[in-house]
Amino acid sequence: MALSTSNAYQTAVRNVIEGATAAPDTFRSWAQFLTDDVAALRLSSLHGIASIPAWTTGDLVEKTIDTAGTKTISYTAYGCQVTIPRFQSRDLPTLEAMASKKLGSALQNSYETLAYGLANEAWSSSTHSTADAHPLFSAGHTTSTSGVTRSNLLTSGLDRTAVMLAISKMRKFPTHSGEFSSLADRNLTLVVPPDLEQVAREVVMSDFNGGSYGFVNAASADSTFTGMQANVIKSFNMTVTVSPHLSDANNWFICVGGPDAQDSPLIFWERSAPQIGRRVDTDDLSVRLSLDYGVGVSMAAMPDGAVGSAVS
Repeated sequence: MALSTSNAYQTAVRNVIEGATAAPDTFRSWAQFLTDDVAALRLSSLHGIASIPAWTTGDLVEKTIDTAGTKTISYTAYGCQVTIPRFQSRDLPTLEAMASKKLGSALQNSYETLAYGLANEAWSSSTHSTADAHPLFSAGHTTSTSGVTRSNLLTSGLDRTAVMLAISKMRKFPTHSGEFSSLADRNLTLVVPPDLEQVAREVVMSDFNGGSYGFVNAASADSTFTGMQANVIKSFNMTVTVSPHLSDANNWFICVGGPDAQDSPLIFWERSAPQIGRRVDTDDLSVRLSLDYGVGVSMAAMPDGAVGSAVS
């Protein structure tokens, strides 16, 4: 369809959006998505007070709020321009519409690449670490008690036992000041590469445990019909997200997600939402489509709300 001068910009915007939404932003199922309009995003752990002491008379006991660790997130500006020569757009009437859609799909892929690039660094990165200078998934996260550490790291391959172990570890994972949270009872997302998709969906979605009569571990036959026991994991508010952007075929993680992703320790900050432009060059009369945005990714100050498994 040829574009008129009256609706050209609106049509370009619509086509970019159509291209961007053709595939879902799967990272939003597990990442904390922020849109603060600031030059640099500064985050505090602010975990609070571990316990309220007994009190009868006199002044209330003074308690210090645990604010150990802060993170400052910077953003990077991204942008590109597509030039369509005047007569090329006339010879191919759909070219501008297709170019706009391609810009949209490139935008969606770029967001996914950045978000999952952060997830890929959750096991070993010194660049995207938490405030205690450890990777997101670590056995050595610090606490307010000297010499006492906490772990949200597993080494188990993905199966039902490992998922239940991850949930148990999340329940027992204290905050920096020693409190226990209810994050394991929130909406959870199991994030896996395509190589683990079948196992992940069977673990989360099947009605029964499997075993010798089911879906995983068919070799472990027994006479107790354990395979017909109810799959407890299905009782959790857990969904599965699969992405080819994950670089390791065996690693997986669980974190608070979905409606509760605002508590995820993996942060995607959209400093400047995508800006779409269309103009006609006054010299050569070519059509110029442009797209720019500013985003940043980072681990939160504290690792609460996620458990990951590094499978050797």
